[in-house]
Amino acid sequence: MSRAEVKPPPEVWRINGLEVKPFMKIPDACRVSGLSQIYLRRGVRDGTIPHIVSGPKNNGKGTGTYYINMPALLKQLGVPLQGGDLPGLG
Repeated sequence: MSRAEVKPPPEVWRINGLEVKPFMKIPDACRVSGLSQIYLRRGVRDGTIPHIVSGPKNNGKGTGTYYINMPALLKQLGVPLQGGDLPGLG
């Protein structure tokens, strides 16, 4: 991809003045959602929190970086949204 073909950054929106990106690391998702890091980490582990994992394991240890799917999480929590659904929820 040439420099002229660089895609724009992913869509960002705000909830209560906090910047929300489609995928956020657990500490950032904690600040936006009001849920504790422990709750989010346990939900990721047991599959109840929508997420993806990015990056390889380091020498067989660790599992990469967890990113919470914020549109799906907020929809799952029943957060009322102004202007309809968040982008990417179809």
